[in-house]
Amino acid sequence: AAQGWGRANLSESLFFQGDTKDLWIEDHRVGLVTGENFERVLHISNGNVPLLITVVWTDYPAHPSASLSLVNNLDLSLAAPDQNGTFYYGNNLSNGWSFGYGFPDTINPLESIFIEKPMQGAYSLRVHGTNVAMGNAQPFALVIRGAFSVDAPPDNPPAPVEDLQALDTPYDQGGSITLSWTLSLDDGHG
Repeated sequence: AAQGWGRANLSESLFFQGDTKDLWIEDHRVGLVTGENFERVLHISNGNVPLLITVVWTDYPAHPSASLSLVNNLDLSLAAPDQNGTFYYGNNLSNGWSFGYGFPDTINPLESIFIEKPMQGAYSLRVHGTNVAMGNAQPFALVIRGAFSVDAPPDNPPAPVEDLQALDTPYDQGGSITLSWTLSLDDGHG
């Protein structure tokens, strides 16, 4: 079976004032290296609105004699909040909708998960750097459409405080003690 993308329908693709569907776009220019993950939690608020998720990246050219043309492989996956532990991978589609328990796509630099009637609750979304063979990291774009909100944990949470020293003398003079420290959130990517 083949899946075609057809013509773009702007009213279904973009967010316009008064829409009942949300649109979330992530232009992840830093990219992922092999073994690294980009993760978000999607809270589905209306199970009657389809959930559409697509990740896409510009891949490096493969060697002309390569049997597979995908050089850098990212994998899109989604864990549903149901008791069965339903897990979706990108591009496992039947009649245009995703089905659970498939396999990661190792061929295409575009992966989609389309759920016609998503269960309400918290879904765990992941883009995984399965094999980034070329470049320092593989940038990607992620687009989500549906009735949801996104919890975005920081990509680089602050490091625990180190080398904190306390005075070994009791303080019982009343008043207050003021502590100060410096926390750098620079992740090294500018």
